[in-house]
Amino acid sequence: MFDLDPTVLVILMFVGLLIGLFIGHPLAFVMGGLAVIFGFIAWGPLCFAMFAGRLVGLMSNFLLIAVPMFILMANFLQHSGVADGLFNSMRYLMGPLKGGMAMAVIMVCTLFAACTGVVGASVVTMGFLAMPPMLKYGYDKKFTAGTICAGGTLGILIPPSIMLIVMADQSGLSVGKLFLGGLMPGLVLSGLYLLYIATISRLRPELAPSLSLEERAAVPIRKRLTMASVSLIPPTLLIVGVLGSIFTGIATPSEASGVGAFLALLMTIAYRRFSWEMLKDTFIAAGKTVSMVMLILVGASCFTGVFLGVGGGQVLTDLVLGIGMGKWGAFG
Repeated sequence: MFDLDPTVLVILMFVGLLIGLFIGHPLAFVMGGLAVIFGFIAWGPLCFAMFAGRLVGLMSNFLLIAVPMFILMANFLQHSGVADGLFNSMRYLMGPLKGGMAMAVIMVCTLFAACTGVVGASVVTMGFLAMPPMLKYGYDKKFTAGTICAGGTLGILIPPSIMLIVMADQSGLSVGKLFLGGLMPGLVLSGLYLLYIATISRLRPELAPSLSLEERAAVPIRKRLTMASVSLIPPTLLIVGVLGSIFTGIATPSEASGVGAFLALLMTIAYRRFSWEMLKDTFIAAGKTVSMVMLILVGASCFTGVFLGVGGGQVLTDLVLGIGMGKWGAFG
């Protein structure tokens, strides 16, 4: 509708995106609003037909079924009590070490990330479960909060990550390959967190003291190992059932997500945490999270459509190749 240079439109779109996010508006509405504004500038009312086409494509995408199923699985696990026994066993097992409880938090968050794929589940569960005993035994508040938040971020990278599913949908890549690509970096990041905790606890022991001798004596080493082994069985079965079926090609991510949600429900029943009230709360919480994710997908899809439609892809290509390093240098 307005004949503007593509470079100018791309710059204005990115500036608008940064301003909207820094002001504090929700990402979905910032991206969707910018898509409407710049789509109308570029094509007039015809932009709404393009938006409708992209929304139909989202609604008919079988891959996105995995999003509500994995979120439902995460909510079931959050209510099941699996993390409670796992953290308590890891806490006693790592207790003799300085920073042992913080290491236990990272280990549990790593396993929880491989079971849920959602950041919120790990952060909320560990916040309620780990923060009170860590503060009780003299852990520094900032160190405690940082450990829990850092451990929670592993859910973004370690499969089955909801973020990787959304990225696969937007980029047209294979979910299975993205899961394989995210597994090793996620484990490496978890290992680096453990290394940092071990190092800082050694240099500054007042930040993360070890468990007292009395509490360690109350739980013998054999009992600690037994507790840890028993607590690891449920999450291991869930990880093998979900990721194993995806990596071996037995099931697609969408199918595996349904299996994971069902297994998580069985764990809730096995741990005697199931109730109709819990089921209602789980569905409501999952519905809220799924709505948020889908709104972001809608806004991102419309924003991407306008960005590519006005020539943003070519502008970025010219910018990268214009650095002077050639296509292979830019790629490296």
